[in-house]
Amino acid sequence: MQNYKIEKGRFGAFMTVPEGETRILQLADVQIIDSDQMRRPDRLCERERLKWVAERTWENAYSYVQEAVNKAKPHLIILSGDNVYGEFDDSGRQLKLLAAFLDSFDIPWAPVFGNHDNESELGPDFQCRLLENSPNCLFMRGDATGNGNYAVTLIKGNVPFRTILMLDSHGCLTYPGIRDDQVELCKKACEEVVERYGKLPPLFACYHIPSTEFLAAAAEAGYQEVDDYFAKYEIGKTFPARNGDFGKRDDPQGRVGANESFMDFFKEAGGDGIFVGHYHKNSTSILSGGIRYTFGLKTGVYDYHNKDMLGSTLITVTGSARGAFEVVHLPSEIIDDFWEKLGNTP
Repeated sequence: MQNYKIEKGRFGAFMTVPEGETRILQLADVQIIDSDQMRRPDRLCERERLKWVAERTWENAYSYVQEAVNKAKPHLIILSGDNVYGEFDDSGRQLKLLAAFLDSFDIPWAPVFGNHDNESELGPDFQCRLLENSPNCLFMRGDATGNGNYAVTLIKGNVPFRTILMLDSHGCLTYPGIRDDQVELCKKACEEVVERYGKLPPLFACYHIPSTEFLAAAAEAGYQEVDDYFAKYEIGKTFPARNGDFGKRDDPQGRVGANESFMDFFKEAGGDGIFVGHYHKNSTSILSGGIRYTFGLKTGVYDYHNKDMLGSTLITVTGSARGAFEVVHLPSEIIDDFWEKLGNTP
């Protein structure tokens, strides 16, 4: 695995990276749909069935991942959930192929579960084992509610400079949100870092479904009312950008509860960046109360999306202090004209 040193602890992975800036690539909602594995013949219309056949996975997803890696040249890849649409992967084939594809880059990668990942009939036990056994994958199931609760701590010169909390935000099969026992696991993961290195660096968090903390951040920045779930705007056009904020909001965000206990811990522990997905037409990155709240660009064309909001997100850590990072979206340059070529097929 290039020149990285990876060590697994009790609650996460410790990863030594080269000197200089550290580039973290976020892939959001890759969401591979294999129409060959439809459970019901009426689940997709004919146009969708043709679009999502397994033979088109490169055009629909992998080409976007490859483009993102080529652009970012990352030291670490994080996937913020809905990596494979589990309902369309009861054989586990697409998850196996995706893991092998990500491993082929020889770059450490760390995924979390989204609300659709664990819908496969094979169940999360199979999925977690597969991820934990993938050579370059840092995933750990974690002893807390959900699947995939762990930390990734980045180290230079035997000094930690950033810890990323990777969390299952649930959804679909259970109510979305981060549970109290997950917060306790985060605390233990942070304690493990301090035990090893004598200090806790600033924290990032990565999970799939944003809760009301994202609405509150947008309201505090003056872009919308906190309870205006249907607000649409583009920062820098609809409103002047504040604090380097950017992105577009074009997807209603319903009230899905509040991660109050997690946010209390995260703020107190020195967290300064949260990275999510789930809402395919939201790409805002907003600084509020010292924390940057970012929706990653959707990676690939599976499920609904805006053509001009596809790509990936690059997080560049420039130092060890709180706030020493930059976030930019990397819009895709791939032209997907499948629907146009398909014409009037029902």
